[in-house]
Amino acid sequence: MVIDLTRRVTITMDDELVKKIYNLQSKEILKRKNRVSFSDIVNQELKRSLKSNPK
Repeated sequence: MVIDLTRRVTITMDDELVKKIYNLQSKEILKRKNRVSFSDIVNQELKRSLKSNPK
């Protein structure tokens, strides 16, 4: 049995953050040569940030 734990969430971001995420996304697309969604990058960066700052 597989349980999908993804959830659709709406957030508001500053333009500066959106630009940085688009930049990271473009770098990943060049590196991987396949589809990389905006959500993939947001999740990746949130995980990285939370992992380095555990509380």
